[in-house]
Amino acid sequence: MKRIHVLMLMFLFCIGSVLTVNAKTVTEDPNAVKVEIQELLKDHNLELEEDIVTRVLFMVNDDKELVVLFIDCKNENVKAYIRSRLNYKKIKSSMDTDFDKIVIPVKIKA
Repeated sequence: MKRIHVLMLMFLFCIGSVLTVNAKTVTEDPNAVKVEIQELLKDHNLELEEDIVTRVLFMVNDDKELVVLFIDCKNENVKAYIRSRLNYKKIKSSMDTDFDKIVIPVKIKA
């Protein structure tokens, strides 16, 4: 009888620990980080002949800072602009940091 109680207690403990480990925190708005990046990149003073569409690979560190890893663009001025505006800038939005790297498309209008 004592073994059954111990086994039931262990079973309940295991189920409870699994449920708490799998619980995820919900971000307030999945597009909030995208909106913050748009705000950081607006009002450029680059002289461009045409709109430039590029992809930016970044990650968010533990201090909620954007770390730019790669910019898929041939224009060095655009690369420098994006890197100077985004690299190590703190974001206010909560973001799931389970993702190692994030790729976002960026369009800079002429």
